[in-house]
Amino acid sequence: MIGLQIDLELADGSKHLLDITWGVAYRWQQSHPNTTIMKAFEENRIDEMLDVAWEAAKTHGLNPKPMHQWVDEIREVKFVSPKAPTT
Repeated sequence: MIGLQIDLELADGSKHLLDITWGVAYRWQQSHPNTTIMKAFEENRIDEMLDVAWEAAKTHGLNPKPMHQWVDEIREVKFVSPKAPTT
């Protein structure tokens, strides 16, 4: 795991905390070669944020619809960067 997550809430009220795996990051980066996942969230680039959320949902078995239909099911998408454990 990269240590990054997507906090996804759908219109039906279901909530999902999805890991951004190496596979998710790789597939997303292939279609967004001029930016990074962090930059997409820092700059609130909605299309790129939704793209990574869709890729993560698909990877985690939520079987999202095609992107143009799935976006209507989104209530909220947040980027989560878990804090490193302290000792």
